Amino acid sequence: MVVAIEIPEFIIPFIPWIRGLVGLSLVGAIFLGAMGAVWIERKLSADIQFRHGPSRVGKFGLLQLVADAIKLLTKEDMRPSNADRLLFDNAPIFMMSSVFLMLVAIPVGAVFINGVEYPLAVTEMDISILYIEAMSAITIFGIFMIAYGSNNKYSLLGAFRNFARMVGYEVPLGITVVSVAVMTGSLNIVEIARAQGLVWNIFLQPIGFIVFFIALMADMGRLPFDQNES
Repeated sequence: MVVAIEIPEFIIPFIPWIRGLVGLSLVGAIFLGAMGAVWIERKLSADIQFRHGPSRVGKFGLLQLVADAIKLLTKEDMRPSNADRLLFDNAPIFMMSSVFLMLVAIPVGAVFINGVEYPLAVTEMDISILYIEAMSAITIFGIFMIAYGSNNKYSLLGAFRNFARMVGYEVPLGITVVSVAVMTGSLNIVEIARAQGLVWNIFLQPIGFIVFFIALMADMGRLPFDQNES
């Protein structure tokens, strides 16, 4: 998405703040889109399994995810009696914050103001690819916080299993990301997006895309990589 506009000169010093606010609003729009994607997935899986799926909350069950979120937030706060409360309670916050921190560096378009291009992202950094990779990888520390904080040896063994699985898919995921950065000659995700103005990298590296897609499904714990739920 590219938009060209003209604005008065006195507004130009405030452009970084405006861009950040626009980026935050777009991040919110991404989360709304994710809610719609979850609803579609649940409807499709229910249709495959000859079930109704979400249908009770809102029209066609569109508000089912909102109801699930309210139910989750109002659940009783339970923890093992011998758990480390600081680690156990703050681990989910730590894991969710890594997702939000990752989104601030992802551009969703650009706007030309008085002939100058400004990416629609909360922030722009020269090593944004490394930053996003680091943010996606630190979620494993949240899992270790929960496992260690529960003071249970079986939880800790489960965390080690999750870490071993993570090593298996983070390596191919990182290789595919680095290959795109090498092709572009930059670690800045804005420059990588700009370099795809004529030909998308999916056509230049189809095998890399397939590897990236499979590794990403494993990263998110989707089927058939949903060992976290076992």
